[in-house]
Amino acid sequence: MNLVPVPTDFRLLIGQVVSTLLGLATVPIICKVAHTIPSAILVDPLRFSQVSYRRHRVASRNPPCHMFHPCGCRRSSPTA
Repeated sequence: MNLVPVPTDFRLLIGQVVSTLLGLATVPIICKVAHTIPSAILVDPLRFSQVSYRRHRVASRNPPCHMFHPCGCRRSSPTA
């Protein structure tokens, strides 16, 4: 696979990934982009979207323990 980096609107790209996941996630999705991140970055937009989607999708399926257990234990679900 050849990567083709081009100037890309980072916030738009992340926004598209989050929008796609909103209907699929079983936990709330909150996306914050630091103001220090430039709006345009040099990246292959297709590959970045694929990787970002995959990482966010896995995270939305496996929320951190504290989502269920405020005690800080390492269980991954209320029944674990």
